[in-house]
Amino acid sequence: MVFLIQNTQNRDAKAVHLKLDELIRALKGARNNLVELEGLSDEELKKLETEFVRIRKEVEQAEKLGKEFQKSNPRSPARFAPSARCDARCGLASS
Repeated sequence: MVFLIQNTQNRDAKAVHLKLDELIRALKGARNNLVELEGLSDEELKKLETEFVRIRKEVEQAEKLGKEFQKSNPRSPARFAPSARCDARCGLASS
């Protein structure tokens, strides 16, 4: 019984990986070297995770600066305004 459950989980996981691989390949601007990450070592995965944390922090900082810029420049283009979802996630939600 355990073998059957594990086999099903492995098959489901592989299917999810294949779907994600296809999405990565299909998205313009996505890094194709992210396909098949499951083959990387633990150390390589940790480095990649650290890189994504750094990127996320840079994006949040840029969105925060964009919002501050827009507040100080009411005629600034809307493209500098962070999304409402980011506002809530970053603790910047307006009341």
